[in-house]
Amino acid sequence: GEYSSTALFRGAKNAKKQMELAKKMALAKQQKQRAAEEVEGSGSDTGQSATATTPTTSPSADSMSDDEIKAENDRRRFDELLNSERATAMFEFNSESGYLTREQEEEAATAGASRGRVDRLFELDNAPTTPFEDIVNIHTENALGESGAKNLVPWLHKNTARHKDYLVVITDPREKSSELRQTITSLCNSLPKPILSKTIIISADAPPANRRFLKKNKLEEGAAVFSDEKREWMREYTALGDKRWSMTMFVLGDGKIQKLVRELDHDLAPTVVRNAVKSLDF
Repeated sequence: GEYSSTALFRGAKNAKKQMELAKKMALAKQQKQRAAEEVEGSGSDTGQSATATTPTTSPSADSMSDDEIKAENDRRRFDELLNSERATAMFEFNSESGYLTREQEEEAATAGASRGRVDRLFELDNAPTTPFEDIVNIHTENALGESGAKNLVPWLHKNTARHKDYLVVITDPREKSSELRQTITSLCNSLPKPILSKTIIISADAPPANRRFLKKNKLEEGAAVFSDEKREWMREYTALGDKRWSMTMFVLGDGKIQKLVRELDHDLAPTVVRNAVKSLDF
């Protein structure tokens, strides 16, 4: 078959990238070996799957210092970087199936570069609070700002009694996402009020679209929905998905990401949220 100059150029770039990856993978192998020695016999695995019903954290997390947690998560971030670069070099993705197009990948990369690189977040990483200032109240159509963020984020609240509360955040970067809307409906209909009152939804839709959906489904009183049309909060929380945009659930508390589930299954969302909250220990 024929190859365009663009394809040949990409092939050359990919070959160079593979050489660079070979060096990185050698280093990663050494880091993995050290990590394996540190957790040998623990059988720990903090990865989350779309079908996980109980978010898990490493059994040794409670005994790890902040520096040890950071070192462990840095190793995970390095592995994610390798896997991401290797996949980008080898595959094209079908936009019709929901996978990012090359234009979307380049857009995300450009946006990330302009704001500084954002490393993938893991459980027990510090939870950024500044991104909450930019999400938009769908009723006033104004960004929360500093004061609004302090009212929403438990450990920033002026009432110190709330500092040990948690906040469940479910987000989806897809516009008019049927999965997110099904999730909102099921959460409102099945979550206990004490949990639902501490749960927010961050949507990529504009405020009017979110208001129409809530009104049509009579969910105005049940769901706290915020808009993030530019996906700035999602980008800062590395919640845009890997090669495919998908839902993500965070449980934030005490300044950290206590629980994290990527590729959240909308059918299991209520169970995942309940189990995540039940397993909190901070």
